[in-house]
Amino acid sequence: MNVKIAHCADVHLISEEIGDHKLYRNLLKAFRDMIDICSKEKVDILLIAGDLFDSSNIDSTTLSTIQSSLKNLDTRVFISPGNHDYLSLDSPYLESSWPDNVKIFSPEVESFPIEELNTTVYGVGFDGSFVNEFLFNEPIDIDHSMINICICHGDLVNTSGNSQYHPISKEDISRMGVDYLALGHIHKRSEMKKAGNTYYSYPGSLLGRGFDEIGSKGFYIGTISEQGIEFNFKEIDCPGFFIDRVDMTGVESEEEVYNKIYSQIKNNYKDYKDNSYRIILEGEIPSDFRVSWISIEDRLSDIFYYIKLIDKMKTPYNLELLRQETSLKGVFTNKMLNKIDEANDENLKKVYERSLKYGLEAFEGEVRINEY
Repeated sequence: MNVKIAHCADVHLISEEIGDHKLYRNLLKAFRDMIDICSKEKVDILLIAGDLFDSSNIDSTTLSTIQSSLKNLDTRVFISPGNHDYLSLDSPYLESSWPDNVKIFSPEVESFPIEELNTTVYGVGFDGSFVNEFLFNEPIDIDHSMINICICHGDLVNTSGNSQYHPISKEDISRMGVDYLALGHIHKRSEMKKAGNTYYSYPGSLLGRGFDEIGSKGFYIGTISEQGIEFNFKEIDCPGFFIDRVDMTGVESEEEVYNKIYSQIKNNYKDYKDNSYRIILEGEIPSDFRVSWISIEDRLSDIFYYIKLIDKMKTPYNLELLRQETSLKGVFTNKMLNKIDEANDENLKKVYERSLKYGLEAFEGEVRINEY
């Protein structure tokens, strides 16, 4: 028998009252899009592995919206509270209006058999911001004639490793003996992995919220059967955060710089105007090349939701010839090259190299400090 599973985590829904209305709308859209995909794909079980909410401070309208979306989904939903939305006295999970198809795990390990799917779902939830010990220390009583799934929020660690966020080692996963372990907490997606006979994965956050969560986001969807597991990653079509590199070698005018950055973003990203970008400018530019980088960034900011230009460009100076000059620039260049040659630490050497770069730019009348 095949069971169709969707696995998401770390949605971090916020209250509408917080004030970041664009983030609020994007988070709700991402969640609704996921629900729509689950409905169209006729998913049997939706696993939400912690931090559905960013905190217990969720307004009643948002909570009602989430509950209604799940109620209208003809799917069994299992939620494992995480370190952000743990089961507290004011937890939204203790509201009585959660629909019947939604099961929320307590701080004690629980199991929910689903006879018609020949499946049992095990899980546990946080009861505070920190969980310092593995919560499945007692062996799970598994019926291997059924499909066995487990869901929890936790931090993958090395053997005997420590974490304040429910430490889980590969040895722990192997001993659990379930068919699939749905994890949450790590916002970067992992590939499907295996420990013993148990497959496990992190789907990552459903939506990127900063430049530490770059790239495409979404959730896993697939089937579990006696023959094995087959999962695919479903991207959520929402604004994201991206870091890209643009080669400035050969540009000759401010308009050419602008067009090159704009064209690369437009060609590489869907719904490109709504995203946030850090653009790292690379390549070589002549020492006498003069443009207003602030003006270019301002023009691009009128098109994109957010953009920041980061200077990593190089100026092709003839340093050996320059250090022989009797000018102040020559003396400066000679002293800095000597420091670079004498540096016995790579990090210190890079500091001197950057200092030389910025110093020579200062002599030319413009300094573009790297703000990355």
